[in-house]
Amino acid sequence: MTGVFVGGSRRLVRLDQRIRERASGLIEEGFVVLEGDANGADKAIQKFFAERAYPNVVVYHAGSKLMT
Repeated sequence: MTGVFVGGSRRLVRLDQRIRERASGLIEEGFVVLEGDANGADKAIQKFFAERAYPNVVVYHAGSKLMT
């Protein structure tokens, strides 16, 4: 199983068409997606995969507390 980390700027709030196409390609190829939990790009990409009910997503949290 192949995985990829996806992340970006906290200032980014919307994914442009090119990013959505690349993320769709990750789904088509069945990649495991590791992503962060910060506001901005992380939340936007989380939303993208959640809207598509893509199950192969792991949200990485670097803090000291588990988020629920």
